Amino acid sequence: MPQKDSEKDPIWITESSLTSKLYKSLIETSTQASYITLEGSVGSGKTFWIEQLKRSLGSKRPSLHFSSFNEKSEEDLKKILKDWQSKKYKSDQKIWFLEWNEQDIKFLNQSATGKELYKEFNLIRFKIPSLDQRKTEIPFFVQEFSKAICKKWKRKPPTWEPAVLERIQNRVFSNNLHGLFDFVSACLSFQTGSKIKILKIPNTVWSSDDGGLNIVPGYTMLQYEKDIILANLKYMNGNREKTAQLLGISVRNLYRKIEEYQLDVGSLKI
Repeated sequence: MPQKDSEKDPIWITESSLTSKLYKSLIETSTQASYITLEGSVGSGKTFWIEQLKRSLGSKRPSLHFSSFNEKSEEDLKKILKDWQSKKYKSDQKIWFLEWNEQDIKFLNQSATGKELYKEFNLIRFKIPSLDQRKTEIPFFVQEFSKAICKKWKRKPPTWEPAVLERIQNRVFSNNLHGLFDFVSACLSFQTGSKIKILKIPNTVWSSDDGGLNIVPGYTMLQYEKDIILANLKYMNGNREKTAQLLGISVRNLYRKIEEYQLDVGSLKI
């Protein structure tokens, strides 16, 4: 998520938003508590929140990322518990930000050591809301992701047609912010002008779970190749040399493909 393009942090949105209220509570608690835990589903922004909290608190306080407890043996859990108990109250490491998810919690409660570890970590616990709990903030995330992606691609960020933002807002993203980011990337790959329009986004993008091309039964490899070539030509504003380089093929081969598929590239900028 972008940090340098705007003075305000994109995740806090507005003073009245759910994430803003939780953020303020986290800051207040972090200045007093010895440690806190952050819980959230995949892509909800746990790692990002940790970095923001460190920055807001003005220190490089350490964080522990436990996102794969279910891969740990009983012996591993005992080592983690012992290590944690020896470190958690050290004066030079006042706050530890611990990251976990629901699967980790279920796994920990299956053994005595796991339960003890869970009890240790669960004293001060905050749950990060998933994206479907903050749908009103999705249009803002779309704009911020668009800026970040276009900056990387060295392009000017487009405006978004209200109808597009409304349809994105009503989607379900199983991977939360990760899924939304991928979806925004997919939409931008089909950008042909200064505005993202709903009629310019292919149905294959809308029909997929989190963006990108959907693998549709009966859709041939040739059809996918045609879509991919056209999308990259649009991305490169019709520049054949740059498109060929991006696709990893020769310019001569690209010209042959354009003629073979009878692609209408006359309206693209060169």
